[in-house]
Amino acid sequence: MGEPLKKSYIACGWTLDKEKRCHYISHLKLFYGASTRGVWSIGSDLILKDRPDEGPKAKVEVKTLKYLATHTDIPIPKVLLDWVDRDERYFVLNERIVGQTLEEA
Repeated sequence: MGEPLKKSYIACGWTLDKEKRCHYISHLKLFYGASTRGVWSIGSDLILKDRPDEGPKAKVEVKTLKYLATHTDIPIPKVLLDWVDRDERYFVLNERIVGQTLEEA
């Protein structure tokens, strides 16, 4: 097994031993990670972003998305929930929208 695959198992708490004994296929996918941040796909409809809480700075993206949704016709993913947990991690749960990613553009 390649190193990236081993790391992806660690990222979601899954182990090679569990993989051998279980036929479950996860619908949670870590599809982007950098530094102390991660972006997870939850099924085909949701995106969960995880980052350190940096106070108001962390919430700029949510405020921007909400502003764009109410003031433009640009397709914007709806923010369903955002919160800070007791470990001071900031989470944003968005609807996933269909379209071309910036990486693909």
